Amino acid sequence: MRPEEFIRCLHFETERARPANWETDWDNAPLPYKLYRRLPMFPFTSGIPLKLGETEALMKPDLAAVGHLLWYAYGLARVSQSVPEAEVLRAGGAPAHLFRRFAASGGGLYPNELYIYLRTGGWPRGIYHYDAAHHRLALLREGDFDGYAGRALGGRFDLTGCFGIVFASVMFRKNFYKYHNFSYRLQGLDTGLLIGQLLETARRLGYSAKVCFQFLDRAVNHLLGLAEREESVYAVIPLSEKPLPLSLGGVDATAAVELCRELPAVSHDYAVGPGRSPEYPVLLRMNEACMQHFARDFRQLEAAPRPAADRESPAPAPLPLRLPDV
Repeated sequence: MRPEEFIRCLHFETERARPANWETDWDNAPLPYKLYRRLPMFPFTSGIPLKLGETEALMKPDLAAVGHLLWYAYGLARVSQSVPEAEVLRAGGAPAHLFRRFAASGGGLYPNELYIYLRTGGWPRGIYHYDAAHHRLALLREGDFDGYAGRALGGRFDLTGCFGIVFASVMFRKNFYKYHNFSYRLQGLDTGLLIGQLLETARRLGYSAKVCFQFLDRAVNHLLGLAEREESVYAVIPLSEKPLPLSLGGVDATAAVELCRELPAVSHDYAVGPGRSPEYPVLLRMNEACMQHFARDFRQLEAAPRPAADRESPAPAPLPLRLPDV
């Protein structure tokens, strides 16, 4: 199926997005979070503020603040218990516990993972994975990657003013096992909700965040040590105390394959649940089709001119978005 045809199916002929006889293999369900093993772990403090005010006073971007940001964006925030019927309990069934997060997810499967390039003091500078199950960071790659990250973004930002760069990825398996190829649409929706939650949390803490959808995909995946047949980065989000200007000049001429040669490959042991990983060739082809391999292919979209009638009627001020109390 061609990418154009597949996209049409996802939006207008959803019944074609998965086989008619598709049955969910519940025994092969993965965990809703990725667990790295045998790596240096850095736990965040459990003293999380249970309410973020409307004031935009800057919170110093130290390790505690980074922990607050990641928890409100994608941490485990609620436990839901589902009790089966009495007959099921008598037959040996047990209550099911679901761990919910602030950002909604289709089916509660949470296909995204968060990584962060940490540049603030206190812990080693480097690339970390956010372990949502334990509210901690796992150190994947230690070092200074300012230049590498800057070129992966096409040289459009001065990242020296950032205290961190968040990477939002998708693990294809985590909701493919239930939704088959329709999971591709849900993965995009979930990623958008996660990004929105992260942006609002950053604003509440007084930080500036810039969402980048154009980057050298393979170079970013290489930096994080991701296996592209299992996982790929969908968005890169630099974080800073002050607004991060976008350079409108010429982008860096770097190619992804050249950038990858500058760093050795890393591969770490991790768990994502029992059983085998299913095959999802359509998702892999779509992911490959969306990748950008040369920074010169990045495009700056210009806002379309608005009709005069729209210009004469200003849009109403946006309503405040309130995060729920815990």
